[in-house]
Amino acid sequence: MARTKNTKPKEMFKPYDPDGVPGIMPFPELAHGATTKGEEAAVPKVNKHQCSWILDIGVCDADLPSLKGKAASDFYDRVKNNAFNSKAFQHTVQPQDRDEEACLPALVVAWKQKHWAKKQTTAADGDGDSSDEEEDEGGHRGLLRGYSKAGWRLAIQKVISNKRTAERAKCKTKQDDAGGEANPEAPALSKLLGLAAYTGRDKFRDDCHDVIHEYSKTLAGISNAGGKFRKAEAVLWAKEDQASWEAAAAAEDDVDWAERQKLVASGFKHMVDRLHASRKFRPFVATMLMAWLSEEGQVHFEW
Repeated sequence: MARTKNTKPKEMFKPYDPDGVPGIMPFPELAHGATTKGEEAAVPKVNKHQCSWILDIGVCDADLPSLKGKAASDFYDRVKNNAFNSKAFQHTVQPQDRDEEACLPALVVAWKQKHWAKKQTTAADGDGDSSDEEEDEGGHRGLLRGYSKAGWRLAIQKVISNKRTAERAKCKTKQDDAGGEANPEAPALSKLLGLAAYTGRDKFRDDCHDVIHEYSKTLAGISNAGGKFRKAEAVLWAKEDQASWEAAAAAEDDVDWAERQKLVASGFKHMVDRLHASRKFRPFVATMLMAWLSEEGQVHFEW
């Protein structure tokens, strides 16, 4: 009988080793351009030391799939703020830094021409000076060489989002291996009540629906309107800064709580109607009582 070899699952990163982080960091490569809060930002590629810090120290054992709303936003902000104080994001100032930083605007322009050829591109100031640069008494500064803090924050968010996506996939695989969900109608009810996971792509689809629809009209080879829309969405989504959309989807700033509350009553009515339609119950009347907790912990009842 063949023996089964048990192997530990591969980690997404190596443990963070501050002693292995060089004091003089190479100039970061450009990952992509992005627009955040109405301003353009160049997003750098994080190196192996920075990635290890984010996943091993910053995120550590946090249950990323369970983080939502304000709790998620606060956690992401805390990780990013702490990252700038870590050795992995520090760099000893060198005379050649200015020359390296001065090349960044040209790299951004080249990236725009490659990915958004239809857009008119203009180069930013090329003197390499950045108001986000920080220097401490030890001759180090935050590793913001030519890149703004907004760009670095997006780069860090990208690493966190990738890990969250991987953990969600693992959870789904475990559920599938266990025989699937106990209630096959649970996903439909979760969506109806607005409780289903709301991803960055969902927010992109909602906010940019008209843009996606117009672009879908230009696609050839697909006769079905729904198929064209899905294809257009996939093409445009691939060009977006997906990390910033994920962060926006996790925020609660734009949640209409009054509308969300109405969904509960609507979902309850839908459940009763389905039970009546099944003819497995005698006609009945159902009453719903909702109780809400205030910030002070007091219970308030509403019909």
